[in-house]
Amino acid sequence: SYPKINMIRASIAIIFSILISSCYMISDDIEAGVSTVRGGDIVITHAQPIKGDAMIFTIDNSQQDLTKSIGDQDIPSEMKETEVASMISHIIGSTPMSGYVPKQVKSFPSSTVLHKPLANVLISIADVGQVNSAQLGMSRIQNMRQQYPNYVVTSTFEPRNLMSQITTISTGELPSVHGVMGSKWIASKSSTSKSSVSHNKQASDAFVPTYADVLANSFDQSLIVGLSASAQLAAATHIHENDEANAHMFFVDSETKTVQQSSSNGLKSIADVDSDSIAQFVSKTGPQSLLENFLHEGSTISVVGSKVVVQLFGTKSEAVEFDLNNKADALFFGELLALDSLFTELKSGSLSQFTSDSSPDSFSLTLSGFKEILSENSVSSRKAIAAAQILDAVVPKALGMFNQLYHSESTSEVLLLGSPTKLSDADVKKDIVSEIDTRVHKNIEIESTYPTIYVEESLSHDELQALCSRVHNSVSKYGLKANCIREFTQPAFLQQKTSIKQTSNSTTTAENVIAFQINLWISFAFVLIILAAVYPLMYSDFTSGTFSSFLFAKKYV
Repeated sequence: SYPKINMIRASIAIIFSILISSCYMISDDIEAGVSTVRGGDIVITHAQPIKGDAMIFTIDNSQQDLTKSIGDQDIPSEMKETEVASMISHIIGSTPMSGYVPKQVKSFPSSTVLHKPLANVLISIADVGQVNSAQLGMSRIQNMRQQYPNYVVTSTFEPRNLMSQITTISTGELPSVHGVMGSKWIASKSSTSKSSVSHNKQASDAFVPTYADVLANSFDQSLIVGLSASAQLAAATHIHENDEANAHMFFVDSETKTVQQSSSNGLKSIADVDSDSIAQFVSKTGPQSLLENFLHEGSTISVVGSKVVVQLFGTKSEAVEFDLNNKADALFFGELLALDSLFTELKSGSLSQFTSDSSPDSFSLTLSGFKEILSENSVSSRKAIAAAQILDAVVPKALGMFNQLYHSESTSEVLLLGSPTKLSDADVKKDIVSEIDTRVHKNIEIESTYPTIYVEESLSHDELQALCSRVHNSVSKYGLKANCIREFTQPAFLQQKTSIKQTSNSTTTAENVIAFQINLWISFAFVLIILAAVYPLMYSDFTSGTFSSFLFAKKYV
C-alpha cells in the first residue's frame, strides 16, 4: 500500500541522511585545527595568515632518483604538518606514525632490503619561509625548491607556536592528542601555568611517541639525535618512550652559556659559548668547516673580544657585530657550535661507531637561533640579513657533511617552518586587558599564556561570546582576530599515557579498540542499508501502478 511504501521510503531517507551527516559531524574545533585540550577561552590569531609560505624539501642521496620517481606522477603539492612524521618513517623503513600512508608519502620510495638509507636528517628552520627567505637573499635554500621535490606544508592548528608546531611535526598528532599548546600550558581546573617540556626525563614522559621513538623500536642499534638552541625544542623531536635507545641531545644552556650533551649517561658540558670557542669555530677551513661556503664567497667572520664581527661580501656598509654577552646572539652562535660539536662526535668521538653500522640513524635539527635574532631585530635589519646569510651557507654544508659521513647513503628533509608572524605586542595586550578587565581568570596572567587567554569559568556561553566579540574588535586593527574556544576535554598534559602506549601485559591496544568499533558500526550500518533495500522489494504492490520496486517495473510496463 502507498502509506506503507511511503513510510519505508521515509525510513530509508532518514537512515541515509544520518549516515551521510555523520561524516560531517566533526567538531568545528578539530576541523578548524584548534586544539580541544585546555587551549584557552579566547585565542588570538592572525586575521589573514600567510599561505604557501612553509615548505619542505626532500633529498634522497642514497637512491639519487627520488626526483625522477615522483616528478612524473600527479600528486598533491601540499602536505599537512601531521603527515611529515609519516613521510620520514616511510622513507627510512619504519611504521608510519598515523597507521596509513598519505598519497604524497606513497610516492616516495620506502626502505627495502636492497635500498635502506643509513641516516635521515630533518633540518627545521624557525622563522624562515618562502616569503622572507627571498627577502633575506637566502639563495641556496631558494635553489632547493628548483633542485629537489618540495611541498607546501599546510597549517593544521592555531595559534602558531613553535613548540607546539614542532611537536605536531615529530608526532604526527594535533595538540588535542599530544597536549602541547605552546611554551606554557594550562591543564583543566589548574590554577597555574607550567612549562610544557624541559630536557629532563620526567617532563618528556607526558609526550606521545615521535618518529624517533618508532625508529628506535624498529632498529635497536639506531642513533637518535635531537639538536636545537633550545632544550625544549630538542626534546620535542627526541625519544619520549625508549629508555634503552642510543639517544643524544645537543642544546645550548642560556644560563651558563654552554653547549650541553644529554644521553642515558647523564648531562655534560662539551663547549663554552665564549670568544675562544667561537674564534676556534670560525677559524676552521676546508671541508671540516660549516662556514666554508660562507667564507668561500668572500665574506669574513672574526672575533674581537666578546664581539663576533661579520662582513658580508659585496656590501659597502659597515660590518655587523654580534655580542656574545647578548642572549639572542649567544644562542645563534651557540647553536652553530652545538652542530659543530655533533660532527666532531660523529667523526672521531663517542658517536663515530654509529656511522659505520647498518642500522638507520635519525637526526632532528631544529634551528631556532635565527628566531632568537628576529626577536630583537627586524627582518630587514643588517644583523638579521647577516645571520640569514650564515644560516643559508651552513644548512647545505651540514647536509653535505652528513652525506659524506654516511657514504652517500642518507636521506634528508629541509623544513621551512614559515616567515615570522608577530602576535605579541604591548599595545595589543593593553587593549585586550582593557576589554576583559575583571573577567580574566584571577590566577592566570595574560602575559604567561598569550596568545591564549583564560577567563573566569563562571561565564556563560553567551557572555563569553560577547566578550570575545569585544576583544576581536579591539585587536582587528592590528591584523589579528579573536577566536572563542569553549573548554571540552580532559587535562592537556595530564592525560593518561595508557591511551597512547601499552602499559600492561594485555595485547589489546587503543588502536585495536578503535579499529573494532569502526568495523562493528560500519557492519551494522551495511546491514541496515541492505534491509532497507530488500524490504520494499518484498512488499511492493506492482499491480497498483507504483514504481517503488525497480525489480517489477519492467514487468508492469
